[in-house]
Amino acid sequence: PSFKPSSEPSSKPSSKPSFEPSSEPSFKPSSEPSSKPSFKPSSEPSSEPSSKPSSEPSSKPSAKPSQQPACVGCCMIYSSDFESGVDAGWTNAQLASNINFSTFLGRYSSFAGTPMPSRSFSVSPSAASLVLNFDFYEIDSFDAPDYLQLRLSNDGLASTFDNIFINVSIYGTDPTGGVSTNGSSSWTMVNEPRTSLGFNAGYVDQIHHVEVTIPASFVANTATLTVQWYFRTDEVLANESGGLDNVQLTECFV
Repeated sequence: PSFKPSSEPSSKPSSKPSFEPSSEPSFKPSSEPSSKPSFKPSSEPSSEPSSKPSSEPSSKPSAKPSQQPACVGCCMIYSSDFESGVDAGWTNAQLASNINFSTFLGRYSSFAGTPMPSRSFSVSPSAASLVLNFDFYEIDSFDAPDYLQLRLSNDGLASTFDNIFINVSIYGTDPTGGVSTNGSSSWTMVNEPRTSLGFNAGYVDQIHHVEVTIPASFVANTATLTVQWYFRTDEVLANESGGLDNVQLTECFV
């Protein structure tokens, strides 16, 4: 042939193949992302909630349950020592007081014409019996023929259905119990020692703790018990009178 190729190419290749980049990239990525995340992730809640719950629930329960639990055994349904006054259920309630008797209902005297105290109580017709407790204050020259008459009624004293007579005297031995005039109710009495407790210093006084048990049959038709305390005296109020304190009524179902 007229032309023979040379043993070497006419030009030498460049030091690097042409497919490699001739220089480094014109832009290098930064070592950190272009924007930094917020200090706290957006999914975290703020330091405080947008609204705080109220310190109390939206509605308060009533002071008393809608249904009272059933009484088991004996349950007291009324109690008053009159230190905070007289509740609205009383009739002819007048207050007296001294350092030894404290505050009580008194002083009462039939001779002086003072209206006698009474109160009506609503009771359960299913109770087996009612127990009435009170303190009878014998003040000054309380002697025969003076007495306390307890008048029991189930119709608001429209008529008297039963009576208890408690005869006490500063000169004799006091009774410790008995029965009512129709025999249905019974009573017991604990007598404290006679001593001068106040008012007329010329006489001694005495406190009697009385408990009366009344059968439920007495109030079965009306579910109401009315009690009047009648203090029979035959001298002026300054010489003798009666008082009433610490009244309690209990229903018993056994």
